[in-house]
Amino acid sequence: MNKTRRKILKTATSFTAGLGVGVAAIPFIRSLAPARSAPSEVIEFPKLEPGQIVTAATSWGLPLTILRRSTTMLDGLTENPSWLQDPMSATSEQPEFAKNALRSLNPETFVAVPLCTHLHCTVAFQAPGQYSFDQHCETFGCFHCPCHGSVFDLAGRVWRNQPATTNLIVPPHEYIDANTIKIDFGFQYS
Repeated sequence: MNKTRRKILKTATSFTAGLGVGVAAIPFIRSLAPARSAPSEVIEFPKLEPGQIVTAATSWGLPLTILRRSTTMLDGLTENPSWLQDPMSATSEQPEFAKNALRSLNPETFVAVPLCTHLHCTVAFQAPGQYSFDQHCETFGCFHCPCHGSVFDLAGRVWRNQPATTNLIVPPHEYIDANTIKIDFGFQYS
């Protein structure tokens, strides 16, 4: 009886140890699998005239602003950027295509998350002629945080000495056609 009991215990112990090793190996085996692509969402927006803006709701909980910039608005982005905190988005986490003065794939169309990078308040679009506090905003337009006063140009670049210290987020995206974009959820919003 002693030999039978030992054999049962030995078999049970071996089975339990093998099961434990198998379960412990699952994360390692999964790490060898090809990476899944980041989830994405397709956003359709209406044809915008120069100076028009639309905000779209996304399934990932963040709003998305799409602005069609007029020639005057684009002219304001080529001025001397000495009053900007990060004119070429060197310190802001952005896709490579946004590390320039226009911060967009298409010069006329600006796509961004319209939340202030200070405390995530929704920024308001100020069209040219609507904002008398600042001459640049009065002439070319800007984004303004009504809660704490941060000001961003129409490429989402933050002014110096503002509560916000980084530019508005430009999410990784691509155009499917003139009025449809595909947003990549792989970016982190903090």
